[in-house]
Amino acid sequence: MNALDETTIVDCVFSQAIGYVERFFEEHADLELRGLGIISTRVDANSHLAIDASDTTRRHDAVSLTWEAAPGLPLPSFSGHIRARPHFAQTELRLEGHYKPPLGPVGEAFDVIAGHAIAAGTGRELLLAVKRFVESRRNADRARYPSDAELNAENAAPPNAPE
Repeated sequence: MNALDETTIVDCVFSQAIGYVERFFEEHADLELRGLGIISTRVDANSHLAIDASDTTRRHDAVSLTWEAAPGLPLPSFSGHIRARPHFAQTELRLEGHYKPPLGPVGEAFDVIAGHAIAAGTGRELLLAVKRFVESRRNADRARYPSDAELNAENAAPPNAPE
């Protein structure tokens, strides 16, 4: 398997970013991914909220993510996660994981020549789509709630939620 590691900065406070990322995948389980703007395919993405143990000083959430290309297409499968980290008043989103090129040794050879660049481009395009979603949802919430205090009060745990 080959590694993928891409990052972007989103205009969203850290405490809310991973929730928006999770909503992105809830609303986009059937994704169309594009690598380097040249190859496009629909994938079945599965995601869930997970604990990110990569920071030993503080517990963070992450979105665990896998996808498979549509049946019959010789495209890589992916398994990884999106982590969020504070970045001043913004948040860094990091897509990390591994993909497996299809077609055995032929796919591995293609990956060395061009496939990895396509995979990295696909990761960047996915993060760009997530970034647009997070920022548009955050802006919509800002318009609905003039202050973060009101937004936090609105998003408080429901009365029946476990403590």
